[in-house]
Amino acid sequence: MKSIAAISLILCPFLIGAEAIYDLECDFEFNIPLEHSSAYIDKHKKTAVKEMKRTGIPASIKMAQAILESNWGRSTLAVKAKNHFGIKCHSSWKGKTYHIKDDDRDRNGNLIKSCFRVYDNANKSFIAHSEFLKDNPRYHHLFNYPKTDYKKWARGLKKAGYATSPTYDRKLIRIIEDYGLHIFDEEEEMILVINTPTVPSTGKDKDKINNPPRPGKKPGKKDKKKDYFKYKKINKTNAVVLKKDMKVKDIARLTGISVKELKLINDWGDQKIIAKKENVFLKTKQLKYKGDKKYHLVIDEQSMHYIAQRYGIQLQSLYAMNNMVEGEEPARYANVRLKKKKRGKPKLR
Repeated sequence: MKSIAAISLILCPFLIGAEAIYDLECDFEFNIPLEHSSAYIDKHKKTAVKEMKRTGIPASIKMAQAILESNWGRSTLAVKAKNHFGIKCHSSWKGKTYHIKDDDRDRNGNLIKSCFRVYDNANKSFIAHSEFLKDNPRYHHLFNYPKTDYKKWARGLKKAGYATSPTYDRKLIRIIEDYGLHIFDEEEEMILVINTPTVPSTGKDKDKINNPPRPGKKPGKKDKKKDYFKYKKINKTNAVVLKKDMKVKDIARLTGISVKELKLINDWGDQKIIAKKENVFLKTKQLKYKGDKKYHLVIDEQSMHYIAQRYGIQLQSLYAMNNMVEGEEPARYANVRLKKKKRGKPKLR
């Protein structure tokens, strides 16, 4: 990911289903420093994921709309009214209000101030956005779509008249893909999204795979393999997932593969202890990922080795695909390529 995320979009003022609106200038560019975009995502990702679990609205869609309509929380409406989705007052609103010129006009066609809802905080704005979609019949069909299919949701929002912009769906999709927001829609990532703390890099931090906890019980003669790991296929390659912390030599004894070969297959170097829940490959890993995902969004201090083990890709091949050299590590919210080599490299930490 570039250090400056420059997303040049033609963003003219657009109406959100005649219900809510956010006024963006034409030819507006999202020239925003990575630290600002990361901070905004960090601040609101938990609410977006929790709302997805509660209502079925993809977290990626909610985040993308908030980013687009509030300009990363920097718009006047977001700052003054904590309103990140531009929801207007209407007759049902009994709370505080904020008035600003937008798209409403008087009988003579003169632009007048529009009434917008004021929220106590941004979280309440995110929750109100969910209720807005749930309560409006024109959006009910969206809830038949899988929460992992952000493209259908984006196109469905446009078709339902959520915005008058003819490219509204493409704007959302591009933001989601450029910033890897789709990762928040995946069940396997939810624990990381909700529970992984933000840890500033010190230059000495290591991923847990390189700094595992103390090993557990040493396998005895009567112990069975199923007590120590579970067999599975990862990226079409035979592997096991550890059920407890283990020494490499004990893994070798139980699998019948030499320590030297295990270290070579799994890119372990001098590592002697492997942590619980880590993937251990029994055959040579693939040169690229053969699943559907094209990128891995880095969460906190995930290392290239962690990514290689997670997706069953040879570490040197992963470095090559991303134009990185051994020892370089991706920054938080960088997109690491899993399939093809392209120009440039992810943002490094």
